[in-house]
Amino acid sequence: MSQTRLRSVGAFESLTSWVLKHRTLVIVATLGATAASAIWVPKLTFDVSLAAFLDPDDKDLVLSRSLNERFGMSAYAFLAYRDPQLFTPVGVARLARLTEQISQLPHVERADALTSLRLVSGDATTIRVRPLAQPLPTTQLGVDALKRRALAQRNIRGNLLSDDGTVTAIAVQLVHSAEHSDEYALATVPALRRLAKQILPAGTQAFLAGMPVFYQEMQRSLRRDRFLLFGAAIGLIVLLLALLTRSVIGVVLPVVVVICTTCVTLGLMAASGTAMSLGSVMLPPLIMVIGCANVVHVISAVRHRLTEQPPDAPLKPLIAKAMGRVGMALLLTSATTAAGFVSLQVATVRTVRQFGLFSAIAISVALLLSLTFVPAILSLWRPPALRGKAGADESADGSVDAAPRSLIGRLLGVTSAVSRRPGAVVGGSVIVCALVAIGVGRLPIETGFRHQFLADNPVLRGLDFVEAHLTGTDTLRIVIDTPQRGGVLNPAVLAGMRKLQDQLLREKGVRQVRSLADVLGDARQVLDPSIDPASYVPASRAEAAQLLLLVEGERQLLARVVDNERKQTVVTASLDSMPTSATRDLVARLAPKIATLQSQGVRYRISGPAYMMQRLVNDVIDSLVWSFALAFVTIFIMIAIALRSVSLAALSMIPNLLPIACMIGLMGWLGIPLNDVTLMTASIAIGIAVDDTIHYLVAYRLAQAQGASSEVAIRRTSAEVGRAIVTTSIVLAAGFGALALASFKPPIFFGLLSAITIVVALAADLLVLPALLALRARWQTSRTRRRDAAEPLRPSSSRAR
Repeated sequence: MSQTRLRSVGAFESLTSWVLKHRTLVIVATLGATAASAIWVPKLTFDVSLAAFLDPDDKDLVLSRSLNERFGMSAYAFLAYRDPQLFTPVGVARLARLTEQISQLPHVERADALTSLRLVSGDATTIRVRPLAQPLPTTQLGVDALKRRALAQRNIRGNLLSDDGTVTAIAVQLVHSAEHSDEYALATVPALRRLAKQILPAGTQAFLAGMPVFYQEMQRSLRRDRFLLFGAAIGLIVLLLALLTRSVIGVVLPVVVVICTTCVTLGLMAASGTAMSLGSVMLPPLIMVIGCANVVHVISAVRHRLTEQPPDAPLKPLIAKAMGRVGMALLLTSATTAAGFVSLQVATVRTVRQFGLFSAIAISVALLLSLTFVPAILSLWRPPALRGKAGADESADGSVDAAPRSLIGRLLGVTSAVSRRPGAVVGGSVIVCALVAIGVGRLPIETGFRHQFLADNPVLRGLDFVEAHLTGTDTLRIVIDTPQRGGVLNPAVLAGMRKLQDQLLREKGVRQVRSLADVLGDARQVLDPSIDPASYVPASRAEAAQLLLLVEGERQLLARVVDNERKQTVVTASLDSMPTSATRDLVARLAPKIATLQSQGVRYRISGPAYMMQRLVNDVIDSLVWSFALAFVTIFIMIAIALRSVSLAALSMIPNLLPIACMIGLMGWLGIPLNDVTLMTASIAIGIAVDDTIHYLVAYRLAQAQGASSEVAIRRTSAEVGRAIVTTSIVLAAGFGALALASFKPPIFFGLLSAITIVVALAADLLVLPALLALRARWQTSRTRRRDAAEPLRPSSSRAR
């Protein structure tokens, strides 16, 4: 086994020798590939719509697209404002003007407001569908009459008009997009803001809410954050590298590798037609920290070799030997980190799979550059700052020692203390982990678009205003399919529709429900005012058809609830914005009612943004549980094969499961919610946190392969890779911590939790891992002594038999 490990060292030395022999070709090829990729980066698109998360052939997405095409978009944008002078001739005229100009915007299908809404009216013999405000009142008497009519309408009061008549809204339905992307929101939402500012009086409280507003704000945040987060992370990393490495090349080379890796990865995304999504915003900082970590380990290994040699020693052989020592660790850490991201391919959510795929590609590119481009550049530049002070910090002889106040000296002091009391260190770590894990019981669960934004975001202020004074901004749709033409006019189907509406209206958070049964009820009440339109069901198919015929000319009214063949209809519920867990419970309570209504070929299916979002989050959470399990098993197997030791692989997982456990416990104490993003962090963190463990164990096994005892191997490992482990952990934590500057919660939580995990993992690698290795060595020594003590008895036992 020792010879096998030494052969791996020789393989990386040979690779590096070839690279150094052809260093000009390597450098030119790297810069050329970077330049070619950079051409594609400006073509990168963004998409944060629900459709971006799902595969094009997903059955729920196909149904949603079909309903949007047939009945119009279910996601509305609401422009709401408070106007104490609303019911004055000037206020009504202002609302009419604003509504008219909004309806003329390119992506707007229709704009519903008090001045444009059409209602069923008439007398006992005639039914008409006419605007509520026709003609537009120009006197206060006419305005007062309009106010009375509006407040009397159950579809208006609490929907487009507040109870006190001072807050109103314009419900904007956007044109259905065949691609179902979020592009329609990018132009429309800013145009709504612009029109509100132009037409409404100065100082008017105006707010926007609804799914298109969410999309537009996320797009704006993504475009802003990609530059802010990249700049903040790179600036922080440069500062830390300058402080920790104190060399120009220790700063410049990691930054160059990060830029090359980022250009290649984002260029591949653009060339493949993959859009940036909510998860992708975390990709550039991720590339930075991983790319920097690899380069820091290479520079540290070269520096370690240089401190052992005379100043005039040839540089290329030293670099080759350094790469021989660090190459296997780089390969294994990159492979295990990539495995953490590749495990995301089990997810049913497309954006999660894409994030995992391109993260793995970025890791592979960073590894390739670390094994080729980095040593090629190092062979051209040998500044004094790279050399360090020979013998001041570390040495490679069996009695490893260093200056007490140096970083290596302090690390060796910690290692010695841990080696003397390994049981106490492990026991103390378990106690600390248990105390932190108590926070799991306090872990909140929050999901949904509302919980993506910070508390002071204008989107949330608009949402709170609309839902406090008017209606819910989320939508749930139940589509009813019948087997024959005119099937929706069957009294049994209409009666089932009523039962479904009653069930929905009893649910908390459901504001309003509208269906074909309501249109027929309104028409029937015009003919017979004694009829209650909210409970009316036609006695026969003929009666339903006759009522429908009376309003047949109002296509816009009917197009929202029934198709042309009268085979399919939708029940639409307006909901308050709520956590997806609450929506999931709502859907679960609806399921038994729907099951009782299905009969004789009549089929009920649930759709709408609210349903799609809760299904999406559930899929992500279920997938990430499997992803974490797959990542754990895969990383364990890879480490066991690379180190050729199952026991060492098992030990390596302990200091990396402790940070995950602490992370989840700290989430409870800090009030960070458990959701799809924080769960994804666990799958990714185990692949990142294990990197330093691997560097430590590979160096430890190489020291043993060269004949060192376990105690000496632990000390030598701390001296050789300790500085790099500390440096990379600080850089990783800082790079991820920069995500705290993001505009919305997912990258903030991802960054903070990753930083916490890495810091705890560093402590585990410097304390728990050496303690476990010392305990393992003691156990092996004790087992050997017991075996040696028993060996003299075996021959005598044999003769006795």
